[in-house]
Amino acid sequence: MDVYHAIDAAIANPSPQYGDAVTLLSNYSTDVQAQLITAIYLGGSLLHRTTIPQDEDLTRTVIEPEKFAEVVVKRANVIVRYLEKAKECAFNSNFDLRQL
Repeated sequence: MDVYHAIDAAIANPSPQYGDAVTLLSNYSTDVQAQLITAIYLGGSLLHRTTIPQDEDLTRTVIEPEKFAEVVVKRANVIVRYLEKAKECAFNSNFDLRQL
């Protein structure tokens, strides 16, 4: 399963509960989990845009994997908006989020 599947799952079940975040993430490899976390941060940085700027830093977020669930929980109230924005801007920019 790829990052798009993880994004869709996170959008479908945005939960502020730590256990739910752990369960969500456990369905994916550490690589896909890192892409999901990076997509969350990317979406947050693109809220007022429709494309990814040429100078946008698209390097993977450097967070320890054991902190991934914490990131999901802390952004539970905005995760849908952030991930939808990441998908929208990636699509409009012809950028494949699997490259994160």
